[in-house]
Amino acid sequence: MHVCLPADLGVIIDGSPFFTIRRLHLGTTQSRGASYDGTWGVWLKNGADVLVTRFNVSATFTQDIAVQAFQIGTAITNGIGTNLSVNALYAGPYATLISNVDFGAAKQPYAPSGSAPKSSSFLTYWNVKGAVPLPMPRPAYGPKMTFIGASLAPFTGMNTSLQWFIENNSTMTWPVDLQSDQLAQRMAPQAVTTAYGPGKPLECLETLFHQPGCPVRQKKL
Repeated sequence: MHVCLPADLGVIIDGSPFFTIRRLHLGTTQSRGASYDGTWGVWLKNGADVLVTRFNVSATFTQDIAVQAFQIGTAITNGIGTNLSVNALYAGPYATLISNVDFGAAKQPYAPSGSAPKSSSFLTYWNVKGAVPLPMPRPAYGPKMTFIGASLAPFTGMNTSLQWFIENNSTMTWPVDLQSDQLAQRMAPQAVTTAYGPGKPLECLETLFHQPGCPVRQKKL
């Protein structure tokens, strides 16, 4: 486990593809007597295919986890926070997955934000929850967002032009963690199927390739 105590600026990953942060604890040794204990917990930008998993954020940052500046294909999974915030921090982070994450008090799950759009397409919340149902982000947060198995507060006035998709927001959805399940399926041995031509069963292969003068073995029944 990697522990940052006390943490004001925790981990920055800038411009790095194929990077994993695993078993990270961000916290403080004592209260700092302010609304926030630090500024940035985990800051991801200008990279691709970064995984943040099995984390615990017990401190409160202005941005607990921030995904920014054209970051592509980030997965934030299997983590908890005292009052967790995950922010798409401008400049169009693309295809971010937040899966099996407990936001704790969930007072500000999307972190402080202005009025401009934050995320580009395909930000997905999968099996996320908090001590209270999570509010919906503001309507202009980003296009083509997906919420599946997410504990959400009642909402009205969703901007349908942004093509948000919401399904099963009252109970947990299988698989519990989408990223690890898809990884397991991708890494599992794959069945190899060989095609021998239309309508030719396996037992007929020897006759299929038989030429005059070449013996054909007979099957024993």
